[in-house]
Amino acid sequence: TITPARAVNLHNRGSLATGMVADITLLDLAEGEFDLVDSDGDIRTAAQRLVHAGTIKDGVFVTGDPN
Repeated sequence: TITPARAVNLHNRGSLATGMVADITLLDLAEGEFDLVDSDGDIRTAAQRLVHAGTIKDGVFVTGDPN
C-alpha cells in the first residue's frame, strides 16, 4: 500500500512503520455456514467469512472491543 500512497503524495501513510499514520481494520475469521450471492443471483455456501472486529485510526482504537 505504500506505492499508491506515494503516488498521491501521502508520504506518511501506506506502511506500518514507526512515525507513519496508520488506519487499521481488524478482522476476525468466523466459522459457520454463510450464503454468498453473486451478480447472477447464484448462491454458494462458504464455511468461513471475515467479520469486522475493530478499527484503529491514527493510533486510537475507535470501534470494536479493545480487549
